[in-house]
Amino acid sequence: VYSKQIFIALGFKSELKAMLENGKIAESIKDQTGYEIKTMDKKEHVNKICDEIIAEINNSKAIIVDVTDGNQGAYYEAGYAHGMGIPVIFICKDGESDNGKTYIEQAHFDTRQYRHILWKEELDLVKQLSGTIVAVLRKAK
Repeated sequence: VYSKQIFIALGFKSELKAMLENGKIAESIKDQTGYEIKTMDKKEHVNKICDEIIAEINNSKAIIVDVTDGNQGAYYEAGYAHGMGIPVIFICKDGESDNGKTYIEQAHFDTRQYRHILWKEELDLVKQLSGTIVAVLRKAK
């Protein structure tokens, strides 16, 4: 797939979602890597949401999956992307949840075998994501 798009799978009530709202993450990643971040909440459509998500994953060079909140839809999207041979970049907040476990300890076993970008703040996430995107995909022109 020749694409300059990276789809991001996350819970719509997550801390990451709030950080994405200001546009700085997507803008910084585009400046540093040449790839645009795509989220479903910005797409206008009248179709079934699952069909639209699958179409966006199919049109993406890679997908970023946030496992911080255990969003089951994000896990599904990661599995679909893996099955299609689309690179999956897992991310997770670095810290402890309300139940005393770290967020990564709560991530499903099936994803913990993969490298996860652990982030504490927005700038840290952008730096690590940009570096990983360039390493895995090279900079889009």
